[in-house]
Amino acid sequence: MSSFSNIQEVSGGGAAPTLVSLWKQGANVASTADLALGNDGNLFLITGSNSLESMSASGWSAGSLVTLAFNDTATVENAFGTTPDFLLAGGASFNAQDKATLTLVYDGTAWLEVARSLNVTP
Repeated sequence: MSSFSNIQEVSGGGAAPTLVSLWKQGANVASTADLALGNDGNLFLITGSNSLESMSASGWSAGSLVTLAFNDTATVENAFGTTPDFLLAGGASFNAQDKATLTLVYDGTAWLEVARSLNVTP
C-alpha cells in the first residue's frame, strides 16, 4: 500500500500490482491567473470570478487527471502563453458559471481538456 491516502494498490488474476488513484475532493481553491491546486484530491471547487491563465503542475505527473468545478463565473483562458498552459477544445477559452465543470489531463507540458459541462440550472 502506498503512503499516499488517495492511492491504492490493486492486484488480481496473477497480474502485477497497479496503483489506482481514488477520486476525492480536495480543498477549495480561489480563482487566480496562476492557479495552484493542492495534492489532496482530483476534484477542486474553484471559487471566485478571476480568469485562470495557467495551472501549476507542482506535485502532478504526466497522466494526472483533475476536474475543476466552479461556483461563480470565471474564464479559463486557452493557451495564454504561460506555462503550463491550458489547451482547450477548439482553441477557445471556457466561460464557466456556477455548477460548471472542466476536466483536464496533464501531458507533462500542458493541461489538455478532456471534458466540459455547463450544468445550467433551469
